Amino acid sequence: SRSMSIGGGEDDRLALNMLESKPENSMKKRRPRADSTKRTPKIRVYGISDLHADFTENLEWLSDLPKDEYKNDVLCVAGDVSDHIEIVEKVWELLVPRFHRVFFVPGNHDLWTTSDYDDSIKKWKANIDLCKKCGVRTSPELVMGQVWVVPLLAWYCDMVEKAGGQETDLVPLQGWMDF
Repeated sequence: SRSMSIGGGEDDRLALNMLESKPENSMKKRRPRADSTKRTPKIRVYGISDLHADFTENLEWLSDLPKDEYKNDVLCVAGDVSDHIEIVEKVWELLVPRFHRVFFVPGNHDLWTTSDYDDSIKKWKANIDLCKKCGVRTSPELVMGQVWVVPLLAWYCDMVEKAGGQETDLVPLQGWMDF
């Protein structure tokens, strides 16, 4: 066995001699842990809003999205899919199979009342029930152990009450479908 000094001291020579004097087959080879051989797929998180799938060209655009390109990815849909729940269901039928997960937070168009829903709360509940039926997430979830997605279902403005408890003038809101 050969001796070599790294730092010039006797301890360095002794350690190197000990390593070199072991036969190759007596050295234990490290095996990777079973779970370390599995590669966690890289995921991308996309966000989109204002799909307005009531317009034919927008629904066609969704239909033309690649079927396999986003299988490991997350799509967060931030409202305004459609005024009509039947169209929202068509959108989920198009998007859910294309993505690993689809998350949704309703926007004002999704909550607008129609002849089927006389108030926005009923429409909100119908949207949430539809999401559950179609596999669209509306609650926080850790996706593939890599990223938390936390949809916030909250009203987005102070139109009913302003700071200091002053009531808002509701006259400008009369154009909204619920007023």
